[in-house]
Amino acid sequence: FLLMLQLWQNSQSTEAGVYAEEILSRMEIVGMYQDELKNFSNAYVLALECWLTAAKAGRSGAAECAFRLLEMVEAQASSDDPFSGVNRSMLPLPRMYPLMMSICASTHEKQDASRAMAIAFKICDKMVHDNIKPSPVIFEMLYICVRNFLDRHPEEERQGLLRDVFERAGKHGITRGEVMGRRKQLLRPKKGYYIPA
Repeated sequence: FLLMLQLWQNSQSTEAGVYAEEILSRMEIVGMYQDELKNFSNAYVLALECWLTAAKAGRSGAAECAFRLLEMVEAQASSDDPFSGVNRSMLPLPRMYPLMMSICASTHEKQDASRAMAIAFKICDKMVHDNIKPSPVIFEMLYICVRNFLDRHPEEERQGLLRDVFERAGKHGITRGEVMGRRKQLLRPKKGYYIPA
């Protein structure tokens, strides 16, 4: 199962996430009868990696689908069902949150940009709630999500959204320069376009 997930992860296919979830479903069914398959930690991470592959390949709705998978894992983490077959202590949420941010930052379809940005903000909130300290890379990806959204929706209020990113980062001791990171050098200002220093 894990080998198949790895193959789809490296496939560069827009269908990688879809097939990863199918593999995951079959793995969970088999895991009900085989104790050695009850630890799905790596499988969940690989499934999200497959959604990242799909997002990079231009799959519409990849961020939304990946977020549903993440919410399913979170539901299992909070479940009291002793027959779920899932070891809650092994659920890889701290590894999945940064991956989810990467998926959102890799979403470039106009119809998905708004939802991807909203999910990215939610992931940041979840990390804070779970006492997981966000790194500068997390806020850099949040910044990319906002920029992706604004590039496709120039009518939206630009400064308010960017200010929200910088203020969130500042609460964790992360400077504006760290948030913008490499992006400031890669993004060339357009005519009439302002990148906060």
